[in-house]
Amino acid sequence: MDPRLYASAARPTGRPPRESSLAADASILAAHVWMLFTTVVAVRQALDYTSTGRAILVCVIGWFANEHRRHLEQLREFADRDFLTGLLNTRVFDEVLARRCNAEAPFLLVLGDMDDLKLLNDTHGHTAGNQKLRDLADALRRLTGSEDELARVGGDEFAILVEGRLAGAAQLCARLRADLEAQDLQVTFGWSAWPDDGLRPMELFRKADDRLYAAKLIQRNHRVVTQLAGTR
Repeated sequence: MDPRLYASAARPTGRPPRESSLAADASILAAHVWMLFTTVVAVRQALDYTSTGRAILVCVIGWFANEHRRHLEQLREFADRDFLTGLLNTRVFDEVLARRCNAEAPFLLVLGDMDDLKLLNDTHGHTAGNQKLRDLADALRRLTGSEDELARVGGDEFAILVEGRLAGAAQLCARLRADLEAQDLQVTFGWSAWPDDGLRPMELFRKADDRLYAAKLIQRNHRVVTQLAGTR
């Protein structure tokens, strides 16, 4: 069975993500058990449960066990990843962030918001917007290290966990923005640092979001001033 057939079961509406994943796992397990049962019955009837039949049953049971394990691993991969970009999704990123806070080692939470995605969707359609999001995800993968955690946490918002301290956060975000602009990707960044800006995930998200919003306002005002200057 192709585990992608269960992709919708992994994200049913109205259920928390963890509950949805467990429900999908249970559904797959039930399907495999039923197929195993019917196969065992058929083999027993065909071979009258001889020594040869018992050997075949052992092989069949082993095959089903391996297949079930493989499907569950793939399903969990689907449940942990953002369907569009392949990055970590919000649920998994929240868990990773909580573990980082508990580890009590300095790190940075960087939030990036793609500029003018709505305008792109309205002008060229959501297909173009989705491709731009995938391009951004690929670019961020290239720009971040193997020890960094990267996730898509909103429609046009991405999050990065990287080792570092508050003093170097602004320079890191400026470098990311410049590198992305060189690839025709406009992204605004905000950041927070553990423990300077907070000890808990919510505190870090709030501070990073505040800095992101402030950067958006500054860019918007700069754009307005530039447009006004061009009309004179």
